[in-house]
Amino acid sequence: MAAASLLRKQLHLTQQDMAMLLGITRVHYAMFESGRRSLPGPAMQRYAELQSGLASDTAKKISSPIDPQVIKDHLSRLLKENQYQREKVARQIASLGKKQVKAQSLSKLSELLRSENKSEKSPALPYLPVAGNAMQSKNPDIENLVMQLQIKLELLEVERDFVQSKLETME
Repeated sequence: MAAASLLRKQLHLTQQDMAMLLGITRVHYAMFESGRRSLPGPAMQRYAELQSGLASDTAKKISSPIDPQVIKDHLSRLLKENQYQREKVARQIASLGKKQVKAQSLSKLSELLRSENKSEKSPALPYLPVAGNAMQSKNPDIENLVMQLQIKLELLEVERDFVQSKLETME
């Protein structure tokens, strides 16, 4: 009985759940689904009620139009969420930009100290490795992340324009 299986799947139920609704065992229901056994009278009646209830709910969903105000409210919420996401991405880009500037400054300082150290032939300063590590932190990962965030920001702007145009057509 493929139809029995289909109904159960449309209801998002397990065989155990469906059997419990019908007041029979899971094994009995499994045999009914496979076509090896029929349902007892009361279970068959419940099964028919489930089938007709699902059919009428499906018909209502298809025939009832969505209230335009609900769509407008949804689009407005999407615009607010989009604005929040764009601001968040912009803050992340700014933060990474500051990190890049800091890493570049530390790199320049490290190079300056190294050049002074070589010219004076004096012992190495203990904080040079720290500056060298800071210079290494200016790696392509930050640049790649900034690029990804810029792309995300562009996509969010396209989404904003699309949602705004949909909202304008509704008014």
